[in-house]
Amino acid sequence: MNTQMTLQTRPQTFTQLAAATRRLALQATLSLSKLTRISLSRLTRYYAQVLDRPLDNRHTIALLEAQAAFFLGMMPAYCPLLIRVALLVWATLAVVRCKRLLNENS
Repeated sequence: MNTQMTLQTRPQTFTQLAAATRRLALQATLSLSKLTRISLSRLTRYYAQVLDRPLDNRHTIALLEAQAAFFLGMMPAYCPLLIRVALLVWATLAVVRCKRLLNENS
């Protein structure tokens, strides 16, 4: 029984490989962009339902930033005081910006 296998490849130039890589990168970027837009629209609908008011993507991003700033400031157990102060300032600014954005449409 013959157990040897012959593999044949097509010779490709560097420019063909670079073009194929660019196409794959573009497809991956477009897929990620589409997934992000779908997730953001679902999250916008969820926040709109919870807050019982119409929201757009700007409001959703502001809410997400305020939540991220708060949780990043609360989660690290051992963190230098300067970093904690910076996270507290970020959380405060994010909440103020979110509140201002939500109140401008009222």
